[in-house]
Amino acid sequence: MKKRNRFISLVLTLGLALSVMATSVSASKFVDAHGNEVELDDTLEAYSSVVLSGADNAARKAETNLGDLWTDALRWFAVSGK
Repeated sequence: MKKRNRFISLVLTLGLALSVMATSVSASKFVDAHGNEVELDDTLEAYSSVVLSGADNAARKAETNLGDLWTDALRWFAVSGK
């Protein structure tokens, strides 16, 4: 369970980092929804043992494992208080 929680936390951080990079404003530090100060790190990487599908409008056609992972990560983050 600890491994899964760490993986989900890593995926959340990666998603947040990617969303920050997609905007024209970049910040090295931010405060998350739980009031924790998070510092972005350029060395952040994440890996998956399965291919995550979710590109090329796949989510518009059916449920995807990338969407499931993202939703589970958001739910964990919301209830964890971390």
